[in-house]
Amino acid sequence: MNAGPGVGDFKITIARPAGTQNIEVLSLSPSRFELVNDPSLLHLICKAKEMARMSSRSAHLAYR
Repeated sequence: MNAGPGVGDFKITIARPAGTQNIEVLSLSPSRFELVNDPSLLHLICKAKEMARMSSRSAHLAYR
């Protein structure tokens, strides 16, 4: 999946036993060497975008 160049800002919230973890991602640039070496954050954002698209399509189908 492609997060796209300069995909923008994101807020990721993860529920953990010790409490909620909030991760703020500002001005994401997928070509940064840190993300090239470890693309975990990009994979997470791509998966979230895919889930949002799927959810949006489901909502459209339900309202027709």
